[in-house]
Amino acid sequence: MSDNTQGDLYKELDEQKGEVLALRSRLNELDEQKEGWFEKREALSREINSLIRQVRELKKRRDAFTAEVKELKKRRTELNSSIKEKAGDIKKVRAERDELIKKLGLKKTPSQLRQDVKRLEEQVEIEVDFNKEQRIMKIIKQKKRQVSEAEKVSDVWERAGRLSAEVRKLRDEAEGVHQTIQRKAAESQRLHEQLIAKSKEIDELKKKEEDAYTKFSELKNEFMNVNDQLKSKLVKVKDVKLRIDSAASKKKAEKQAAEKKLIDEKERTVEEKIRRGTKLTTDDILIYQRREGDKGYEKDGKP
Repeated sequence: MSDNTQGDLYKELDEQKGEVLALRSRLNELDEQKEGWFEKREALSREINSLIRQVRELKKRRDAFTAEVKELKKRRTELNSSIKEKAGDIKKVRAERDELIKKLGLKKTPSQLRQDVKRLEEQVEIEVDFNKEQRIMKIIKQKKRQVSEAEKVSDVWERAGRLSAEVRKLRDEAEGVHQTIQRKAAESQRLHEQLIAKSKEIDELKKKEEDAYTKFSELKNEFMNVNDQLKSKLVKVKDVKLRIDSAASKKKAEKQAAEKKLIDEKERTVEEKIRRGTKLTTDDILIYQRREGDKGYEKDGKP
């Protein structure tokens, strides 16, 4: 092989090595970018999982409030039904009371009538005018008769009072339940809005996660492609090195063959001179001695 051809091989080797370095540099760059997108995707996945746990907790709390509101509304309906029923009872009792009052000609309650009797009796005790005292006594007698008549409707009055008290109590409870419903419904709505907001955030993060995975996959494919190119290029570098080594070995063998041929020719010249009896030069003597020495080595079995 000519020096020019061997030079071409070294030039090709340098070019291949340069391409290998460029590919390795690109491979490292792609690996760094690829891992960066992979870590970004992992971070997004962790954030999404955290939000999903929060959404589950919010849903659990919201549903608990919703269930409470449902039960409270049921209780409020029961209370309103009781109020309506008792209001009807009150209306009936009051109608019964009014009918008795009208029938008996009563204008005051038994309690009011008793108060009137007591006041008149106190007045009699201090009255000095006999005629006036008699008139007051007559009024007292009349009032007592009215009290006796009023006693007949006292039970109706008491029932009306009890029913009114029960209705007030039921209304107070219903109002308390209503306020609790409002408060818990507002809290349920607040949690629901948080849940919706976080669900929307999850959807946005999932889109980013998908984009990150797409970018990671693209870089991974490019990384594998460049890695394949690098492997192929390393095979070519190895091939060029083998060709250079082969060329060097061939050149060395050719050189050794040429040197041996030259020595053989010189040895034949020396032998010819000896055969003719021609005077040997110093170089001739050295060649002759070396040849004889080589024969001695071969005879002794030495290399």
